[in-house]
Amino acid sequence: MRGLTLYRLNRRTAAIPFLERALTAVDERVRRGCELFLGRCYIGAKKYDDARAAFAAQYGFGAGTGAAYLLMAQMFLREELPELAEENAKRALQLSLQLAPTHFMLGKIELARGDTTHALMKALSLDQTSTGPFILMVKLFLNDDDPS
Repeated sequence: MRGLTLYRLNRRTAAIPFLERALTAVDERVRRGCELFLGRCYIGAKKYDDARAAFAAQYGFGAGTGAAYLLMAQMFLREELPELAEENAKRALQLSLQLAPTHFMLGKIELARGDTTHALMKALSLDQTSTGPFILMVKLFLNDDDPS
């Protein structure tokens, strides 16, 4: 509980040791949630390899796989770190060329950077069921003082 409290207070680095201990002391369902919080704490502490390992463990795949790097790209994008997101998405492509969502992720990263020329229609047309690209598009238009 202390680790989660520190996480919620945005004291993520301080939460790390408590969440790490919780991984060995709780059942499977609770451990999965701790891995998510721990991964986000590792991002805040710039321990990116540890974050990737925590997220990969949560979903049951290896930390060095294309899927793990794609997941990290998504998490970096959520944390508004598009450069790191792009780096991880490109690494995911190197490791796994068949990982189709990676191309979509690269489009969302371009969109997050404001590069609508390359990203907007590509990201929206690849997956119209995802709200992420639409939210990014709204942010861009609001930043340009164009709410309509």
